Amino acid sequence: MASPPRPAYDDCVLRRRSDAPRPRGRRGAPVALIAVVAAACAQPASRPPLAHRAPGADPAGPEVPDEVAALIARWESCQHWAGEEPYDDERRREIAAGVAASCPGNDETRARLLETYADRPDIVRRLRDLPE
Repeated sequence: MASPPRPAYDDCVLRRRSDAPRPRGRRGAPVALIAVVAAACAQPASRPPLAHRAPGADPAGPEVPDEVAALIARWESCQHWAGEEPYDDERRREIAAGVAASCPGNDETRARLLETYADRPDIVRRLRDLPE
């Protein structure tokens, strides 16, 4: 008859017995995590700077002109501020300042850019896809 398995820790002292099996796995987990994060953050040098891309655009997609990228960024900022909840007077003032800084003139600028880039269907699509 086999003896019952011995506990991994001695009963009277909380220290590991030398003959107890060692836990396996997870030794390289922190190193693997760092490698995955570093690989995800690396950008190939062939991509243009993000300032030339519309926010939320496909990273492999075509570049957009600076004035279009600026309008899209202002438009998204305007949408953000317009959807915020003014839960107190300080927040109400902050929202009003954000709306005043990012919303005026966006519709006129979009109409002008639609005319300017009428021959660029990718730009026209991005401008027309902006939420109302």
